[in-house]
Amino acid sequence: QGELRMKKLLCKMLCVLMLATFAIPADASAANLLASEPLTVEELESGLLYDLKPLAAVYLDAGAMYGVDPVFLAAKDAEESGWGRYTAAPNNLGGWTSDDGGYMSFGSPEDYIYYSAEKMRELYLEEDGRYYNGPSLSDVCVAYNGNPEWAEHIESIMDDIYWRIEKAE
Repeated sequence: QGELRMKKLLCKMLCVLMLATFAIPADASAANLLASEPLTVEELESGLLYDLKPLAAVYLDAGAMYGVDPVFLAAKDAEESGWGRYTAAPNNLGGWTSDDGGYMSFGSPEDYIYYSAEKMRELYLEEDGRYYNGPSLSDVCVAYNGNPEWAEHIESIMDDIYWRIEKAE
């Protein structure tokens, strides 16, 4: 009886570990930001918080349109804007600046998300991009922020998003 219970427990633990390895990248900082886990709007929405939650469909669409991981896009904006609650300029969730150094304004959060996805791809993730260092979070960090702690924060937020998605299932 006790041996059978122990086998069942070990089997459950093994199944949980196997599922977790498929759903959550082991090291988001090394993950290719040009690839992503297939997610539904409901799944991503369950992983987001506060003002970013209703933007899940936009992150997925912009990510697909520009080939950038939507969880990365959302995590970057979560870090930069406190999950969409604080912006430097109207609807600027990520603090993008113009050529004159001032913060850009956007007509809507959706406009911002599409702009951000396009610019992340064009400037940081394309091999001929001005700031390209490679396709991983650590590579993007080199020119985007330069502070390794920024990459660690984004990685942690991405892991938290995936954890909330798993928890909601």
